[in-house]
Amino acid sequence: MSKKILFVCYGDSNSPKAWSNVPFLFSENLKMQGYEILRVDLSPTKKYETLWNKYPGRILSRFFPSQQYEFIKTPISRMLAYKKIKKVVKNNPDLYFVIILSFDFYNKFSNTPSLLFHDWSYDMVILDRLKRKPYFFEKWFIKYQHEAFNNSELVISLFKDAQKIISERHGKKVHHLGSNVVNDINFNKPTIQEILDKKKKSEELLLIGSMKYLLGARKLVEAVRILQKDFPNLTLNIINIPKDRLLLQNTDQNIICYEYLDKGDPEQNTQYYNLITKAKILVNPSEIWAAYSSTIECMFYYTPIIIKPYEAFALDYGENNDFGIYLQNTEVSDIVDSIRTILMMNEEEYTKLCVRAHELVKDQTWESYTKKVIELMNNVVNKN
Repeated sequence: MSKKILFVCYGDSNSPKAWSNVPFLFSENLKMQGYEILRVDLSPTKKYETLWNKYPGRILSRFFPSQQYEFIKTPISRMLAYKKIKKVVKNNPDLYFVIILSFDFYNKFSNTPSLLFHDWSYDMVILDRLKRKPYFFEKWFIKYQHEAFNNSELVISLFKDAQKIISERHGKKVHHLGSNVVNDINFNKPTIQEILDKKKKSEELLLIGSMKYLLGARKLVEAVRILQKDFPNLTLNIINIPKDRLLLQNTDQNIICYEYLDKGDPEQNTQYYNLITKAKILVNPSEIWAAYSSTIECMFYYTPIIIKPYEAFALDYGENNDFGIYLQNTEVSDIVDSIRTILMMNEEEYTKLCVRAHELVKDQTWESYTKKVIELMNNVVNKN
């Protein structure tokens, strides 16, 4: 039997840069299990995307606040994406499976089964995160995802709450494999003792995000200003949020911003893991975005976490946060109090948080996760 898998995603799955390292780690672990990977990148042409953002996208945003209809959701983008999928499917009639790291597509060109793998559905982003009804043009894409769900042999979500919601709304069995997975690509892993020694001495806070996390980042900056009166050496490191958007003051000190750090680049990889290893606490004051992937990676590196008790996170790691602190709200005063509580801990109390954070995620490796996926695929193929 052929072991060819068509592996489809937005971005180059040969590179860690695509979608929080997930396509790279997933495909590489499939290769380690003996599968041949045929890769398809669905990323749209920059020219088309730029034109969309400049004209139709801008007009839609003016009349429909917080609209989520990017170029990749349009019929022309979908047509071009399906054309790429069709070409490889037709040229490889002996495919074992088509794995698509998106809920937007399925294999409609042969009998080869489809596996859709992602986090949230489109309707979840709108209804559950943004708390509004979908606009009429967004409903079109919800319909497309519904079609993809119900024409695929397997659907896997990374999150328990998404598994439940997608199943209920779309009438499709959705799998959750019992855990999430840590996207660790550290070329030079330190020992446990080296990590803990650095953290005990550290006065560095860390936030990893994107522009979605900007409001939370600004609140964290305000909190750090207050805390620096009692902890003058306190430093805030921020990854992937532009410094010029943080509303910094001329008097601000020890607030350092880094651009996106590519784990596939040795120098940037070292920088990224140095920041995680030295971080006293990971702090994410976002109201709705959990930065789930980077959060559990920091936990893997013995980092206590201060975040809101997002449903997906609490379902996986418990409503009682014994590996950091859950924010009851994202007011600056609550952020200050939470950070201060951990900074004031004695060494034994702090170390206990660090060890507990690691214990919760230590077994969530891509090797074990991929084996679970393979078992599901084998079950489908054997039934056919």
